[in-house]
Amino acid sequence: MNYDIEIDSMGRGALTWEKKSSNLVNVYLSVKTPKGFLTTDPDFGLDISDIKVVTEITLETLKQRYEQALAWMIPARKATQITVVTSLIEGRSDGAKVIVSIIQANGVEMQFTDFIEVGGVSGGFIFP
Repeated sequence: MNYDIEIDSMGRGALTWEKKSSNLVNVYLSVKTPKGFLTTDPDFGLDISDIKVVTEITLETLKQRYEQALAWMIPARKATQITVVTSLIEGRSDGAKVIVSIIQANGVEMQFTDFIEVGGVSGGFIFP
């Protein structure tokens, strides 16, 4: 079952426990959980800790890492297609914009936009 998630202006998500047909929670947890955080599945999550600056070259690495973090959704029948587009943020080398487009199993397309910072702690959970 999928639940809704509210994302604030800082990119922090809060689970609402309201049932939804969207895969937003699956996407959010896949890219905001540091890879290796879950002991039950150390391959789950996103690892961008080695990326210190964002350049045209590292944009491709970011794209590949997001695709890897989300790839589980296709064999799990949560999605039929995942597309990731990365772009530079003008005037900054410490961040990038990432747009994830997913064709869900029910045929409905959803998008998730992420602004990430590199060179320090990035992503992860916000615990109250």
